[in-house]
Amino acid sequence: MTPSPILAALLGAVPMCTVTPHDDIALDTPAVRLSDVVALECVEESARDDMGAHALLDLSERSEIRLSRGAIAALARRRVPLLRFDQHQQGDVRLRFNDQRLADAAPASCLRVLSPLDADTILASHMVAPAACDDVMAEAPIVRDAASGFARTREALQSGAIIPHTLVAPTARTRKGDRLTLVIGAGPVTITRPVEALQDASPGESLFVRDADGEIFSMPLGESAP
Repeated sequence: MTPSPILAALLGAVPMCTVTPHDDIALDTPAVRLSDVVALECVEESARDDMGAHALLDLSERSEIRLSRGAIAALARRRVPLLRFDQHQQGDVRLRFNDQRLADAAPASCLRVLSPLDADTILASHMVAPAACDDVMAEAPIVRDAASGFARTREALQSGAIIPHTLVAPTARTRKGDRLTLVIGAGPVTITRPVEALQDASPGESLFVRDADGEIFSMPLGESAP
C-alpha cells in the first residue's frame, strides 16, 4: 500500500539508524538492550537514554548468541516500530554475557552429600550439591546403576561426604493434580487419606493438598504430616 504524502513526509524526516559496527560485544548483564546493539544518533538526544534501555534479548539461559545485523534491526523495530534502518548492513554480531559469578566461583568438580544416604540409593539432584574436591577424599562407594544409568550408593554415606562428580537423577517433582497420600500421626494412631496436590513441589517442600471432602491441608512432601 502506498503511504499518504503526509505519512511519507513524516517517515522521510526520521533519520536512518544503524546496527553496531562491532562484530563482537561482551555484556556484563544478561539483558541485551537497544543501546548495546544500535547506534542511537538517529534518535533525539533527549530520548536516547529511555529508548536505549529497551530490552531486546535475554542471555540468562544461553550465554552467547550470534545474530545477523538484519535480525537485530528486526528485533529493534519490533520493540520500537518507528525506528528505520539502513537495509544494506551485512554480517553477523556475536553477543556474549560474561557471567562474573561463574568466573569468581570456586572450582566445584565434586559433590557434597546433603543428608545421610542408605546403601542402594539412586542419587538425585536434591541429595547433593556442587563442592570442591577433597585432596584426601577416599574412593567413594558409588557405582553406576545398570537399570537407570544414574549413580547408586554401594554403601551408606554420611551427610557432608565428598564424592566425585557423577551422573545423578533429576529431582522428581510433584505436579498440581497428582494423587498423593496424606499421613497423619496422632499418638499411636496413624491416619492416611488420599489427597490431590494443589501446586507443584519438590521433595522436602510443603504444599497444599485437598481430600475427597474438599478439606485443604498443608503437608511436607515426602514426609509424614505432623
